[in-house]
Amino acid sequence: MKEVEAVNILEDLDLAGRVSREYYPPVFVELGDIFEQEGNDKEAELYFKKAIEITEGLYRPDHPELVDLYTHLSSLYIKQKNYSGAETLLQQALHIALQGGGDQPQVASIFTYLGALYLHLGNLEKAAQMYSQALSLYEKLAEDGLSSEFMIDVLGSLGEIHICLGSYREAMSYLEKAVVITQSVKGEQNLSMAKYLYDLGVCHHFLALQYSSEGSSEVSAHFGEAGELYIKALKMLKALGEDEHSLATDIRNVLENLLQEWTSYNENPRQKQSFRTSRYRPFMR
Repeated sequence: MKEVEAVNILEDLDLAGRVSREYYPPVFVELGDIFEQEGNDKEAELYFKKAIEITEGLYRPDHPELVDLYTHLSSLYIKQKNYSGAETLLQQALHIALQGGGDQPQVASIFTYLGALYLHLGNLEKAAQMYSQALSLYEKLAEDGLSSEFMIDVLGSLGEIHICLGSYREAMSYLEKAVVITQSVKGEQNLSMAKYLYDLGVCHHFLALQYSSEGSSEVSAHFGEAGELYIKALKMLKALGEDEHSLATDIRNVLENLLQEWTSYNENPRQKQSFRTSRYRPFMR
């Protein structure tokens, strides 16, 4: 690889005293990224660790240069399911950033990674706390001119978490914001938009089932809204050439369930509908 040759050249120059070792970490990070993209996580981890080792040797333990390096390696660890290693690195990065060694976008990014980490660990409440911290920072940064694009995945993840927690109204508030920002940044038709429409449909679907067991008059309205959102998401996936995407399969399945449940409700409004959030498959992005 040309990148490996570049590192060898840097090492030769360093031995000759012509290049400072502070130039190594960015090269090692770039190499790590390349190996990770090629699916060689072992080599990627090796170069990320080299970058950290050199930086730790050059600067004090709380130097801001370490924040992005720790975060970078933690992302790989999450992918590798090394959650304890990822948490240790993220907590170190957060400590440095909060002590003034990192800027606000860095802090928001760390909270986002922590949210993803706790999501993988199944701790939805803690994941929601981390994502909420990230969202609060991103909202302030957006007021100062930073692109609101950074909020999209955080809003989507918060929406999905609250669906799983049964907080459907709160989930809808996050997902509706995600839709608005996605439209402004990515346009009207994309896979993320289809997912958010589906998630909003799920909120209305589960509200219909919940209200049917409570004898509420809002049941049909929520069934109808859910159906419209599911169909809109399906049409979007078809227009994108993603008709065979796993999301499309999920939507067709829940749409069939919705039609059966709505028919059953219309035939006997007093009969309680089954209420099972376990059939919802979140976190597909």
